Amino acid sequence: MHCLTICGSWGLRSANAAVLDIVEGRLLTHGTTVDRFDQLTEISPFEPALVDDAPPAVEALRARIAAADLVVIAAPEYAGAVSGTVKNALDWMVGSASFSDAVVGVASAGTTGGHFARRDLAQTLGWHGALVVAHVGVAAPRTKSDGAGRIVDTATIDAIDRFTDGLVDLVTRPRPDRLDSARAVATELGIDAGRVQ
Repeated sequence: MHCLTICGSWGLRSANAAVLDIVEGRLLTHGTTVDRFDQLTEISPFEPALVDDAPPAVEALRARIAAADLVVIAAPEYAGAVSGTVKNALDWMVGSASFSDAVVGVASAGTTGGHFARRDLAQTLGWHGALVVAHVGVAAPRTKSDGAGRIVDTATIDAIDRFTDGLVDLVTRPRPDRLDSARAVATELGIDAGRVQ
Protein backbone atom coordinates (compact mmCIF):
# COMPACT_ATOMS: atom_id res chain seq x y z
CA MET A 1 0.00 0.00 0.00
CA HIS A 2 1.22 3.49 -0.85
CA CYS A 3 0.04 6.71 0.85
CA LEU A 4 0.43 10.32 -0.22
CA THR A 5 0.27 12.89 2.57
CA ILE A 6 -0.29 16.60 2.01
CA CYS A 7 0.33 19.22 4.69
CA GLY A 8 -1.47 22.54 4.44
CA SER A 9 0.93 24.39 6.72
CA TRP A 10 4.69 24.33 6.73
CA GLY A 11 5.74 26.90 9.29
CA LEU A 12 7.98 26.24 12.25
CA ARG A 13 6.25 23.86 14.68
CA SER A 14 3.31 23.31 12.34
CA ALA A 15 0.66 21.42 14.29
CA ASN A 16 -0.71 19.87 11.10
CA ALA A 17 2.74 18.63 10.14
CA ALA A 18 2.97 17.12 13.63
CA VAL A 19 -0.31 15.27 13.01
CA LEU A 20 1.07 13.90 9.74
CA ASP A 21 4.26 12.82 11.50
CA ILE A 22 2.13 10.54 13.69
CA VAL A 23 0.03 9.36 10.75
CA GLU A 24 3.13 8.54 8.72
CA GLY A 25 4.79 6.72 11.61
CA ARG A 26 1.67 4.61 12.10
CA LEU A 27 1.42 3.88 8.38
CA LEU A 28 4.98 2.57 8.40
CA THR A 29 4.01 0.04 11.10
CA HIS A 30 1.43 -1.28 8.62
CA GLY A 31 4.12 -1.69 5.97
CA THR A 32 2.76 1.24 3.97
CA THR A 33 5.12 3.39 1.92
CA VAL A 34 4.67 7.12 2.43
CA ASP A 35 5.25 10.14 0.20
CA ARG A 36 4.71 13.67 1.58
CA PHE A 37 3.92 16.33 -1.03
CA ASP A 38 5.80 19.48 -0.08
CA GLN A 39 5.33 21.72 -3.13
CA LEU A 40 2.12 23.58 -2.22
CA THR A 41 3.94 26.91 -2.18
CA GLU A 42 5.00 26.30 -5.78
CA ILE A 43 1.40 26.06 -7.02
CA SER A 44 0.25 29.30 -8.62
CA PRO A 45 -3.31 30.67 -8.26
CA PHE A 46 -5.83 28.49 -10.08
CA GLU A 47 -6.41 29.43 -13.70
CA PRO A 48 -9.21 27.38 -15.32
CA ALA A 49 -7.90 28.08 -18.82
CA LEU A 50 -4.71 26.17 -17.92
CA VAL A 51 -6.32 23.02 -16.55
CA ASP A 52 -5.06 21.02 -19.54
CA ASP A 53 -1.66 22.71 -19.52
CA ALA A 54 -1.02 22.91 -15.80
CA PRO A 55 2.21 24.14 -14.14
CA PRO A 56 4.82 21.48 -13.18
CA ALA A 57 3.94 21.45 -9.46
CA VAL A 58 0.29 20.77 -10.33
CA GLU A 59 1.24 17.96 -12.69
CA ALA A 60 3.48 16.52 -9.98
CA LEU A 61 0.59 16.56 -7.49
CA ARG A 62 -1.77 14.92 -9.97
CA ALA A 63 0.75 12.16 -10.69
CA ARG A 64 1.41 11.51 -7.02
CA ILE A 65 -2.32 11.32 -6.24
CA ALA A 66 -2.77 8.85 -9.09
CA ALA A 67 0.06 6.68 -7.72
CA ALA A 68 -1.41 6.53 -4.20
CA ASP A 69 -3.77 3.95 -2.72
CA LEU A 70 -4.58 6.41 0.06
CA VAL A 71 -4.32 10.19 0.47
CA VAL A 72 -4.20 11.96 3.85
CA ILE A 73 -4.52 15.74 4.01
CA ALA A 74 -3.89 17.78 7.16
CA ALA A 75 -4.74 21.45 6.87
CA PRO A 76 -5.30 24.39 9.19
CA GLU A 77 -8.49 26.38 9.51
CA TYR A 78 -8.22 30.12 8.88
CA ALA A 79 -11.18 32.48 9.41
CA GLY A 80 -13.70 29.64 9.45
CA ALA A 81 -12.50 27.84 6.33
CA VAL A 82 -9.71 25.59 5.09
CA SER A 83 -6.45 27.39 4.31
CA GLY A 84 -6.47 29.02 0.89
CA THR A 85 -3.26 27.34 -0.24
CA VAL A 86 -4.81 23.90 0.13
CA LYS A 87 -8.09 24.91 -1.53
CA ASN A 88 -6.13 26.41 -4.42
CA ALA A 89 -4.21 23.15 -4.94
CA LEU A 90 -7.45 21.17 -4.90
CA ASP A 91 -9.03 23.59 -7.38
CA TRP A 92 -6.23 22.70 -9.81
CA MET A 93 -7.48 19.09 -9.77
CA VAL A 94 -10.65 20.18 -11.62
CA GLY A 95 -11.03 18.29 -14.88
CA SER A 96 -8.14 15.92 -14.19
CA ALA A 97 -10.11 13.12 -12.45
CA SER A 98 -7.08 12.77 -10.15
CA PHE A 99 -9.24 12.19 -7.09
CA SER A 100 -11.89 10.04 -8.78
CA ASP A 101 -12.76 7.24 -6.34
CA ALA A 102 -9.63 8.01 -4.27
CA VAL A 103 -9.68 6.94 -0.62
CA VAL A 104 -8.94 10.03 1.48
CA GLY A 105 -8.62 10.94 5.15
CA VAL A 106 -8.69 14.55 6.33
CA ALA A 107 -7.32 16.11 9.51
CA SER A 108 -7.05 19.55 11.01
CA ALA A 109 -5.18 20.79 14.06
CA GLY A 110 -5.98 24.20 15.46
CA THR A 111 -7.65 26.13 18.24
CA THR A 112 -11.05 24.44 17.87
CA GLY A 113 -10.02 21.28 16.02
CA GLY A 114 -10.71 22.61 12.55
CA HIS A 115 -14.29 21.43 12.01
CA PHE A 116 -14.82 23.90 9.17
CA ALA A 117 -11.50 23.01 7.53
CA ARG A 118 -12.41 19.33 7.61
CA ARG A 119 -15.88 20.08 6.24
CA ASP A 120 -14.43 22.20 3.41
CA LEU A 121 -11.92 19.49 2.55
CA ALA A 122 -14.52 16.74 2.53
CA GLN A 123 -16.94 18.81 0.46
CA THR A 124 -14.35 19.88 -2.12
CA LEU A 125 -12.86 16.41 -2.40
CA GLY A 126 -16.33 14.92 -2.73
CA TRP A 127 -17.02 17.17 -5.72
CA HIS A 128 -13.83 15.73 -7.22
CA GLY A 129 -15.21 12.23 -6.77
CA ALA A 130 -13.04 11.25 -3.82
CA LEU A 131 -14.32 9.16 -0.92
CA VAL A 132 -13.41 10.92 2.32
CA VAL A 133 -13.75 7.94 4.64
CA ALA A 134 -12.34 9.31 7.91
CA HIS A 135 -11.55 12.59 9.65
CA VAL A 136 -9.88 13.71 12.84
CA GLY A 137 -9.53 17.07 14.57
CA VAL A 138 -6.95 18.13 17.14
CA ALA A 139 -8.06 21.06 19.30
CA ALA A 140 -5.58 23.28 21.15
CA PRO A 141 -2.58 21.39 19.76
CA ARG A 142 -0.02 23.59 21.57
CA THR A 143 -1.29 22.23 24.89
CA LYS A 144 -0.67 18.70 23.60
CA SER A 145 2.82 19.26 22.21
CA ASP A 146 6.36 19.51 23.49
CA GLY A 147 8.73 22.43 22.96
CA ALA A 148 9.68 21.18 19.50
CA GLY A 149 6.04 21.00 18.39
CA ARG A 150 5.75 17.20 18.52
CA ILE A 151 2.39 15.96 19.79
CA VAL A 152 3.00 14.09 23.05
CA ASP A 153 -0.52 13.87 24.53
CA THR A 154 -1.35 10.15 24.74
CA ALA A 155 -5.08 10.51 24.06
CA THR A 156 -4.38 12.63 20.97
CA ILE A 157 -1.81 10.18 19.63
CA ASP A 158 -4.27 7.34 20.21
CA ALA A 159 -7.00 9.21 18.30
CA ILE A 160 -4.66 9.83 15.35
CA ASP A 161 -3.55 6.19 15.40
CA ARG A 162 -7.20 5.02 15.32
CA PHE A 163 -7.88 7.40 12.43
CA THR A 164 -4.89 5.96 10.55
CA ASP A 165 -5.75 2.33 11.32
CA GLY A 166 -9.27 2.92 10.06
CA LEU A 167 -7.96 4.34 6.80
CA VAL A 168 -5.66 1.39 6.22
CA ASP A 169 -8.54 -1.00 6.89
CA LEU A 170 -10.91 0.80 4.53
CA VAL A 171 -8.45 0.81 1.63
CA THR A 172 -8.66 -3.00 1.63
CA ARG A 173 -12.45 -3.20 1.95
CA PRO A 174 -14.97 -3.39 -0.92
CA ARG A 175 -16.15 -0.10 -2.39
CA PRO A 176 -19.63 -0.30 -0.75
CA ASP A 177 -17.91 -0.23 2.67
CA ARG A 178 -15.86 2.81 1.67
CA LEU A 179 -18.99 4.47 0.33
CA ASP A 180 -20.83 3.89 3.61
CA SER A 181 -17.92 5.42 5.54
CA ALA A 182 -17.75 8.42 3.20
CA ARG A 183 -21.47 9.04 3.63
CA ALA A 184 -21.12 8.81 7.40
CA VAL A 185 -18.26 11.35 7.33
CA ALA A 186 -20.32 13.70 5.15
CA THR A 187 -23.23 13.50 7.59
CA GLU A 188 -20.96 14.13 10.60
CA LEU A 189 -19.51 17.22 8.91
CA GLY A 190 -22.86 18.64 7.77
CA ILE A 191 -22.49 17.82 4.06
CA ASP A 192 -25.25 16.39 1.86
CA ALA A 193 -24.43 12.66 1.94
CA GLY A 194 -26.55 12.17 -1.17
CA ARG A 195 -23.73 13.70 -3.22
CA VAL A 196 -21.37 10.89 -2.18
CA GLN A 197 -21.52 8.31 -4.95
